[in-house]
Amino acid sequence: MYISNSINTNMNNRLQIKKFTLQSNTQSDNKFKNIIKGNTKILAGCLVGYKGFISGFRRILGIRIEEHTTTYDNAKKIIESGLILNPKYGGTGASQISPIFQKNSKGFVHITGIHKDFKTVYKCHDSVKNKFDILFFNEITRKKQNLLYRLTTMIQFKSKNKYQRIKEVFKAKTFYVGGTDNYFNSNFIPDSNALALKTTDCVKVTKTKLGAFIQALKREGLSGIKQNKIRVILGAVISLICSYTCLKLIKNGLKDIKNEH
Repeated sequence: MYISNSINTNMNNRLQIKKFTLQSNTQSDNKFKNIIKGNTKILAGCLVGYKGFISGFRRILGIRIEEHTTTYDNAKKIIESGLILNPKYGGTGASQISPIFQKNSKGFVHITGIHKDFKTVYKCHDSVKNKFDILFFNEITRKKQNLLYRLTTMIQFKSKNKYQRIKEVFKAKTFYVGGTDNYFNSNFIPDSNALALKTTDCVKVTKTKLGAFIQALKREGLSGIKQNKIRVILGAVISLICSYTCLKLIKNGLKDIKNEH
């Protein structure tokens, strides 16, 4: 009888230890998952906050950012030159997609962007009265320009196979130029094919949008605020949405880390 009770006691102890171990492991796993989930939310919040600053706050100050996309090899040369786009290399990049484009590009630096003299913009103004629709049209056009330049990097690698050419598209590097509407309208002209802005002057670029924002702010100050009030309003909306989302994600992330539900 004594032996039987001893065996039962040992078995119960083992079961309790096993149960306690499983509970501890479960709690540790849940705590680890909460830490991962919390840090992910905090990181996402920081990224949204950064996006709000770059896309929203710079618009509030009337600053827009244009882009220049080129091949990986050309990008290295631009960086080595001190981040300068030189018009003497015009016609050696994306314009090789067409002999006409190449001819019109010689001696010019090209960047994305909408000029006040763009024929396509005037057509849009004739058919669309709402200024927000015009702004939306301009943003879509800019995205299409950037995509076109990225895709046309494949033209320069005809000797390579299909997969290598696709790889070159993803390796393509984008540089940025910041400024106000007046800056771009005064220093650039619309490309004859209405696909870009161009100039015969050298253009200083940056590696990041933040760099382009600072570049424009130093050069233009706050003059852009009065030049495009619609951009300022859009910037305020973007900043508010991103700020709210940023704070919400960070707050929830901290709760997950502390395991407060």
